[in-house]
Amino acid sequence: MRWILLLSVAGCARFEVTHEVELPADGVFNAFLDVDRGDIVYDGTGPERAFEVAVTTWGSARSKGRAERRSANNTFGASVYEEWLDVWGRSAVARSGTDVSVAGPYIFNVEAVTQRGTVSLYDVDGYHTVTASRVEGAGVWGDVDALADGDGINLEVYPYDGSIVRLETVGDDLVVALPWGLDYDLQIFADPEYGYEVADLGFEDLVLGPDYALGTTRTGSVRVTLLASGGEIIVVEAP
Repeated sequence: MRWILLLSVAGCARFEVTHEVELPADGVFNAFLDVDRGDIVYDGTGPERAFEVAVTTWGSARSKGRAERRSANNTFGASVYEEWLDVWGRSAVARSGTDVSVAGPYIFNVEAVTQRGTVSLYDVDGYHTVTASRVEGAGVWGDVDALADGDGINLEVYPYDGSIVRLETVGDDLVVALPWGLDYDLQIFADPEYGYEVADLGFEDLVLGPDYALGTTRTGSVRVTLLASGGEIIVVEAP
């Protein structure tokens, strides 16, 4: 366990304590990562047979003592049960929260929820469901269903044949990188005040309207739906 106190020039103190634990990953295929206030990270470049879990509980206030007391009001837990990894955090008072970071297997299904914070996914292959203020990541393979309320999406996704990708933003931009040449059924539902930009991903047919676009290739077995209100939709080619 480690702790750190940070002081800003405005005189606001931030107190953090990080708790670390290693849990077994054998026979575990799914994660439920859930905090009410804070950020969540899953990194699939971790150990194949273990989860390296770090939970940082934090509080901020005008003084060190108040920041520490706010941090102490947070509760959290991390456990493995049957096929599930469960990591959670709760913040009982304002200006406090819990950040969760997990490094584990590459092939893994992630469900992550934060009411106020960012979810980041890196180098992970599976079925992923995310709800957050902001969603970001790279090297995300498989199926993704993500909603970002407030701070947008910036995500690199590599679907398979038969994959379903649904991304939605409220109040900010949606930026997604997708590979060229898949059998796409791509639908864009844009905010007419902000519009959209879509790269040519090898579409055989492309229909462009003021707030709607449809791009299809061959069988259309890769279904991608993008929706935004209060921001622009931008589709680029993944590296």
